[in-house]
Amino acid sequence: MNDLSQNVSHPFFEKSDPFLHGRVCFGPLAVEVLIKVDFDNRTQVWRFDLESLGLTFRSSKNPQSGPQEYSALLLGSAAPELSFDAKKLELTSEFDIRLHVPDAVPASSKRKRGGSKRLVDPSETTQARLKLRLAHELRPRSYGNQPVECELSLRMPQQYALYFRDDSPIYVKQNLTLIWLHARPRQKLRLQPVFISGDSQNPPTGSAFYPMLERANEIWGKCCIEFDALCPHYIDRQEFRIMSFDEGNSFWKDPSLDFKDAIPVLMVEQFAPEARQLWGGAATWNGSLESAVIITGDDQLNPGPDGIPINMNNLAHELGHVLGLDHYGAPDTPSIWVQGCPGSIMDGSGFDADNPDKQCLHNCKSAKNDSLHWIPYKLCAFKWIPDDELF
Repeated sequence: MNDLSQNVSHPFFEKSDPFLHGRVCFGPLAVEVLIKVDFDNRTQVWRFDLESLGLTFRSSKNPQSGPQEYSALLLGSAAPELSFDAKKLELTSEFDIRLHVPDAVPASSKRKRGGSKRLVDPSETTQARLKLRLAHELRPRSYGNQPVECELSLRMPQQYALYFRDDSPIYVKQNLTLIWLHARPRQKLRLQPVFISGDSQNPPTGSAFYPMLERANEIWGKCCIEFDALCPHYIDRQEFRIMSFDEGNSFWKDPSLDFKDAIPVLMVEQFAPEARQLWGGAATWNGSLESAVIITGDDQLNPGPDGIPINMNNLAHELGHVLGLDHYGAPDTPSIWVQGCPGSIMDGSGFDADNPDKQCLHNCKSAKNDSLHWIPYKLCAFKWIPDDELF
């Protein structure tokens, strides 16, 4: 790791964005650079890792078969660290790379009658050096991309030097564009589905939960947030199948709903008319807190006039409230909530129309709940776009 806190200051980094991902690509050469920025008492610690590198190039000096393509690949388990010189604005790394000549199949080193001598091994590990020279200081947040000059040199292995009759290093140099992607650690929120148990006349509730959960993971997965569900918890409260306004307001305060590190989601059959008029298709209490509670109904997936389920995105919308987001333009947003961006999953829809399936970076950055947990060693990345641009 390189501690550059004395040499580098970047107002583009925020504590909510501890990871940045840069990728450089040109023609056959692809270089991915992962930059990690940790915050410890305002100290920035940088780490640059070369994640992958592969190139294919053509030799014009093969004396036997004429020009041919051969390749070089970073070893599969390797993740070389790149050092950064803040004064020279250079990233450099030395590492092993595997050269491969597909025409040089393994064979005896002896000449065949009437034939030519072939390489003993078509692949060999050799040393490589990579240098990325930035045209200006790192500008990941505001610019999205920046020019960089790339130099790659590979030492020619001895057997290849004899084969090609040339022992000079392989050298590649081009002007590239370093493309910055917004990268975040993945987070997980655990849910506790609560179903009303069946009786002699009715099956258990909960038929809509898992289809809506799958859609919620698709929509919030764009923000690197995923939801998993514990095994259902069954309650014998048949009177809750048609949930009234008063029942809903009392149920969310029930102390038996205190599930450790999980957000309860009560699945009823449907809301009573007065509750639907006030809440639409579902309701959430204590959004952004670990004591949040969701009540929604299996009737969310009743088919509309076109045969399509009415509110497939309902649970994703309610989970947005759990993550501290309110409807765009809401006149009475709680002080601990943030309004979602227009046209996104956080638009209110009532019951007769589905919520949009779109996300925006504003929603992703604003999502919070005390029960959100980081998923170790998992990152996801997406392009820098305006916070209110839908995707």
